[in-house]
Amino acid sequence: MRLACLTLLLSLNAALALAQAQTQESGPQGAPAENIVGKVTSVSKDFLTVAPLAGNEPVTIKIGAKTRLTSQHHPINLDDIKVDDIVFVRGQINGADVEAEMVRVVPPG
Repeated sequence: MRLACLTLLLSLNAALALAQAQTQESGPQGAPAENIVGKVTSVSKDFLTVAPLAGNEPVTIKIGAKTRLTSQHHPINLDDIKVDDIVFVRGQINGADVEAEMVRVVPPG
């Protein structure tokens, strides 16, 4: 089970590296794009705080009306995301925050 989880995380990390290389220069509106994989440390009405698995400082993720939230390829609500969930986030850097375009909950392995 741990091996499967590790394999999933390594595969996701490789995919993220490729996606980041393709989107780091600019997002859809020309702003810098960011991809983050991490553990949710807090959930509020319009924000998530995520501690990146890469060990960087926690990041505040802004959830807007256009943010797509999914788990196992199904739409979810922000209320479905819990502390300690592992998430993949893609969004636009806005100062110290990331405005999420997409948040995907990674299923436990």
